[in-house]
Amino acid sequence: MSRRLLFAVLSAPTFAWFSAGVGAQELSEKDYFGDLPVVLSVSRLSQPLSETPGAVTILDRDTIRRSGARDIFDLLRLVPGFVIGHVNGANPVANYHGDFDALNRRLQVFVDGRSIYSTLLAGNVSHAMMGLVLDDIDRIEVLRGSNSAGYGANAFSGVVNVVTRHAADVPKASASVALGENGIADRSVRAAWGDERMAFRLTAARSGDNGFDKAIDDKRVDQLHLRGDLAPSSRDELMFSLGSVRHQWGATDELRSENWRNAYLQARWVRHAEDGSELRVNTSFDEEKFVDQVFVFSGRRFRADGTGRRFSLEAEHAVGLADGLRLVWGGQWRHEEVRSPDLLYVQESQTTELRRLFGNIEWRPHARWLINAGAMWEEHSVTGPHTAPRLSAHFHATPEQTFRIGTTQAYRVPTIYELRGDWRSPDLPWPLVKATGRIKPERMVVNEIGYLGQFRSLGLTVDLRGFEETGSSVARYFGFKSTAPVASNDVVNMDAYRKRGWESQLRWKPRAETQLLFNHTVLRVLSITKESDRYIAPSHMSSLVWFESLSERWDWSLAYHIGGPMTWGGVKDMLETQPRLDLRLAHRFKAGATQGEVAFVTQSATGRYQDGDPTRYFPRRAFVSLRLDY
Repeated sequence: MSRRLLFAVLSAPTFAWFSAGVGAQELSEKDYFGDLPVVLSVSRLSQPLSETPGAVTILDRDTIRRSGARDIFDLLRLVPGFVIGHVNGANPVANYHGDFDALNRRLQVFVDGRSIYSTLLAGNVSHAMMGLVLDDIDRIEVLRGSNSAGYGANAFSGVVNVVTRHAADVPKASASVALGENGIADRSVRAAWGDERMAFRLTAARSGDNGFDKAIDDKRVDQLHLRGDLAPSSRDELMFSLGSVRHQWGATDELRSENWRNAYLQARWVRHAEDGSELRVNTSFDEEKFVDQVFVFSGRRFRADGTGRRFSLEAEHAVGLADGLRLVWGGQWRHEEVRSPDLLYVQESQTTELRRLFGNIEWRPHARWLINAGAMWEEHSVTGPHTAPRLSAHFHATPEQTFRIGTTQAYRVPTIYELRGDWRSPDLPWPLVKATGRIKPERMVVNEIGYLGQFRSLGLTVDLRGFEETGSSVARYFGFKSTAPVASNDVVNMDAYRKRGWESQLRWKPRAETQLLFNHTVLRVLSITKESDRYIAPSHMSSLVWFESLSERWDWSLAYHIGGPMTWGGVKDMLETQPRLDLRLAHRFKAGATQGEVAFVTQSATGRYQDGDPTRYFPRRAFVSLRLDY
């Protein structure tokens, strides 16, 4: 990336503003807000998009519906910097700026404030991300960058916050079905009842397909979710949710079934005080199980069954200290335990605990300037204490143009398996993995500059971000040998790296019926030990999405994605550069009190393409969907 070119691009609107003499005008705070989207999950303070301490992509309900996506992985293709692939047809993966393996262990994902990061294996979010019904989602806020200062360890490379719909904001009854090629069969039903004071919604869904060609990787996902929203008083909100998810898939080596199960319970209380302050208390319990998880290596079989549990209690307080000065602070306690004789070689459960304090202050010294400063202190029962600071400054050059500069530090805490893993096979004299606990948290420092232009008269939004990510202590499996016993196949910190590049995100609505989204990312991976790591992500990625309303009842969409060559999950062979084209045509109708939509969707209309493993291809898929709301 040319630093001079980036500086010129970001500076041009400022020079234009000064030359036009706009600086002589006196503007108030409200001139800078307008109709900007409000972001809730970056600093833990409600902020317009132009004042968040980081670049944010918002996927609203209309975008989700018109995208034709079957799961959240398809939706993340619309976010700059995200790399989407598959371990196999049943196990998709989404990474921000690539990763050093095929696990989603450096991305943090929340659903209504509840972390769905796995406690098992090396940690990931892939299985739980499949446990989401898209029609239940109100919006998705994606922070493109680290946020350990706001959400602690594991908010490392990026943060995805899924906000589901209020129980009173859905139809009383809904049903949907999607059927198509490659065994696609998705079904869901939902019932809602109550009023604004006390409302509930219950959703049951089953989805699945036959996976990739020439592989036994068929997939079935069953899920059940209940959410309740209560307003016991004019100042109090109470939300609770509970549910279960089962992800079942075929193995690649023989006809057998493997599955991952999850059950969760969450409660959140919000108190709005008369002085404008707000108190939030959030607690959750998650349990996940791997059943019949078999890994074949060197002709020998390794089981990986296990059960993981996590209990979390968090409180935060947001308050206005003075004019132009706001503060949010709080703390969290988290307990995790894993029982897996297969992975840990002990019968007893292994546990860790974490205590966290966090805070973020927002200071507006002038209508044009905003300073965000945040920090987090965290103590882990095994790896000890850690801190993560963040500082950013915003300058509103005009009511429609904002510049941002910031720096932050992030880290990822090892999972119980990475700290204490002892993975063996009964017929193998040495362990496949034998962790000694020497591994330390991975660390990363991120510096960035950004520009957000809201040109309302043109219906255009421009979001530019230049970044440099410097990481250290990358977790690797060291001493791995398949032909002779070794003393320890350990998990240790080995490498450092630097990623540098820029992202652009354009949203243009030239008329009421038309909306265009364009994303482009340039990424360079530098200062690494392994030459193959230079290709953990494409050097460039682009997406173009076109939403068009043909009439009051008809609309269609087109999504085109392309990226440079890359490797995935340690695979040595380079994946081909091949575009993906998705098409959707939909018709909305009404019959009495029933509203519905029928849509025809084709994914990868240009043909199959390599995805994850060079020997497997994502096939072209066409399906028809029908949704009815009563």
